[in-house]
Amino acid sequence: MDIKEDLHDSKIFDDEWEADPAEIELPEEKPTVQESIQETLQTLDLFMNNKFQEALDLMEPWAHCSSYHALGKSTVCFIQTILSFDPDDIARTMEVLKESVAVCNRLRRKGTLVYITRLLRGVDYNMYTTEEVHAELCYAECLLLTALLTFVSDNSFVNFIKGGLRIRACYRAYKEAALILENRRWEDEEDRRHYESGVRMGLGIFYLVVAHLPTRIIRVLEMIGFCGDKETGLQYMYDSVALDGSLRSPLTALFLLCYNTIITYLFGLADGDLVSSEYIVKNMLKKYPRGALYLFLYGRLLEVKGEFDQSINLLLDSLTVQDTWRQMRNLGSWEIMWCYSFKFEWKNAQKYLDFLRKESRWSPAIYTYAYALTLYMQYQEGGRTDSESLEEIHDLMKKVPSLKQKLAGKSFPLEKFVVAKAKKFVDQNDRLIFPFFEMMYVFNVFPMFKKHPDTIKRMLSVIEKDAPVLYEGKDFSEEEVEDYCLSLLLRAMCHKILEDTEKADCLLDELLKYESHLGDDIYLATYAMAEKGYMAMDRGHYEEAVQWLDRSCHAHTDYHLESFLHYRIHAAIRHIQTLSSMLQQVNLADIPKQDNGLYNCSMSPTTKNTAISIYESPVPPSVST
Repeated sequence: MDIKEDLHDSKIFDDEWEADPAEIELPEEKPTVQESIQETLQTLDLFMNNKFQEALDLMEPWAHCSSYHALGKSTVCFIQTILSFDPDDIARTMEVLKESVAVCNRLRRKGTLVYITRLLRGVDYNMYTTEEVHAELCYAECLLLTALLTFVSDNSFVNFIKGGLRIRACYRAYKEAALILENRRWEDEEDRRHYESGVRMGLGIFYLVVAHLPTRIIRVLEMIGFCGDKETGLQYMYDSVALDGSLRSPLTALFLLCYNTIITYLFGLADGDLVSSEYIVKNMLKKYPRGALYLFLYGRLLEVKGEFDQSINLLLDSLTVQDTWRQMRNLGSWEIMWCYSFKFEWKNAQKYLDFLRKESRWSPAIYTYAYALTLYMQYQEGGRTDSESLEEIHDLMKKVPSLKQKLAGKSFPLEKFVVAKAKKFVDQNDRLIFPFFEMMYVFNVFPMFKKHPDTIKRMLSVIEKDAPVLYEGKDFSEEEVEDYCLSLLLRAMCHKILEDTEKADCLLDELLKYESHLGDDIYLATYAMAEKGYMAMDRGHYEEAVQWLDRSCHAHTDYHLESFLHYRIHAAIRHIQTLSSMLQQVNLADIPKQDNGLYNCSMSPTTKNTAISIYESPVPPSVST
């Protein structure tokens, strides 16, 4: 949508979120906008240096009447809630956001006359006061946090529509802020930098989040007036980070690092920009050398690069530099567990999972199941002779279903998956085949082994040694078919990482022969179809890739982890569309190949230049500058 298009006040936002001017009494003496920004910068410094409560306390006194104080308080609460997913935290943060939206809405310029004037002859943004200008941006940011938390807290259709309407109001506010940025005469350049970083961050998050939603959801969003674009969103955010010293630069850096190292693995193709991420996180650690969030994200970055030992050291640092937020300790412990698992050090992985299942409230079912699997791996490697250990594993698996939680009446897909697997373990007389390797596949961690062929070969040898065999002409049970198909999928993934795609394709074809015989684990067939699509995409066979991805998306419904697969399929199709568009606009054969093989799509945030640029540097120029 054109940023210059006409705007009008949105009344679709819930009445409960509209500010009643009578309810907000503004004191005669309160901080100026410049003083508020300086205090928010101090809050940011405290927050990034692990002084979380001090940061919140600094914002509290004026949060009821200052847009920046309200935004600062909401942001701290929002980050805490996203780290915990605790229902009580979600409810509390929603109340804080409601109050913040009301404060910012009270301070921004609005009213029927403003919009009539815009329709007739445009708006002179120089007539806005400094407080009105910044309140517009803070209002947009509070709406964005509200919409994101709405989606997270309840994925029901009604709540999705509500969140979509809120984010529409948010986007209109951001476009208004963008017009202010472009058309206002800024007397203070520092003031402008703070404002510009906020506009770019907000629009970047908006475009990026919407671009990653599945196609069926995007169709609904298009009906209410907007769409997303990954490349545009990323460039907005890189530009926001590049505004060094600005208020939103460190926060944008956090989101980019999370996107490139976590979100792309869970909901995408594990194709995050690790080069730019390392550049950004190292710069941020120069400013906040003991910042727990940046230490954690740097550790995660090294983990996805396959540097497991260095990752463990950084993650341990992130655990020790602060003891206020247990959520950070839990996150670090989870990633350390994975690093030890990748090294087949089950005893060390068990230690961190034992801590998590006793301390963390995020998902006791997943932690207990994973803990039982580390014991099971040790039981298998020990020759399956320790009956006491197997009895403990049996008791843990029986307990998993009772630990399943619901958030806003909905079960978490990964929890439903581990509950089904725990029940299957008990029903099969305390037996599962390759359960931890299966969990690695579900969490999409196989790409992390690209620099560790020895590890993947070790895994492959274990699978091939214990893989079941089905003989033609012989009757076989559903249980035997599911075990056989799982072994085929895991072997195919190992060969894919070892770049033997021909062998991987053959194994997936063999799996699909038994599609009609699969029961509860029908997800193996749909994921196998998707893997064939991904490999066809990597070979540049886009038509074949789309056919496999479309088949995967529509072959079955209501199976384990269906939503995760749809996110990844959507990411793959979007990637194919982007590459096809680039091939149409640019003759790639005429461009010298870069040493690192990377290029970036840059879409200008304004309408002055919408061409795709290909940079020689893996880091966008605005960032490296």
